[in-house]
Amino acid sequence: QTASDGTSTGNENNDGKTHQKCIFYDMLHSNNAARVRIWLRLHGGLEDQVERIVISHNDLHNGMLEHINPLKKVPAFRTDKGLALF
Repeated sequence: QTASDGTSTGNENNDGKTHQKCIFYDMLHSNNAARVRIWLRLHGGLEDQVERIVISHNDLHNGMLEHINPLKKVPAFRTDKGLALF
């Protein structure tokens, strides 16, 4: 998925409630983001539970990522509860 407004689509669980997905902000040429991609694959296919947003170099400078990581760097991660990790 490509960067747009940084919002996530919800998942509906068996209880009928909509839950926010975790979001992983990725960049194709980031070595550290590649490590996160590998970790997600190695730990039981977690990539199905995490929405991946691939951002471009321009997105780093236009403020798209600043609400998640004030340093404007990847990788960055937003949990399903809205907590930003970077």
